[in-house]
Amino acid sequence: MHSPAVRFVLVTGLGLDERSSAGLRERVAASVVLLGPTTEPRLRSVAGLAKQWLRTAVHEPVSAVPLILARWWRTGPRTMAALWRSASPDRIERRLGDVHVPVTVVRGTRDRSCPHDWSARLAVTAPRGRLVEIPGAAHMTPQTHRDHVAPILLAVAPG
Repeated sequence: MHSPAVRFVLVTGLGLDERSSAGLRERVAASVVLLGPTTEPRLRSVAGLAKQWLRTAVHEPVSAVPLILARWWRTGPRTMAALWRSASPDRIERRLGDVHVPVTVVRGTRDRSCPHDWSARLAVTAPRGRLVEIPGAAHMTPQTHRDHVAPILLAVAPG
């Protein structure tokens, strides 16, 4: 099979849409990093997600609160709701079995919107999957635990 020249790391916090999945089957990406994937089946309702998001938010560092609120304000509730409506039906667990590049699932140990059992199941579903948990982190790991996330991304980056 011919391997396309484009090689990158696909990083996402939600799921994999059809186009992303097709590109991964064609090995266009060098690897995938799922940062706290939030399409866990038990949380696909808005009420379920909101409850777990609030349970997670209290574990974010106080220093991260202004950043989180600024991002939420800039994005806006309508956009966030639209994003969730488009992402929540995604059955990422059904697609990962066809992804033959390395898949790294990253979650904070205090993230209630991306529970350990869900993350572990995603990691084993991917033929080349692994789970990395960041101790003490909640959901906003790229912002609150950069020193942990950066080496994970560098380790899977091509070349």
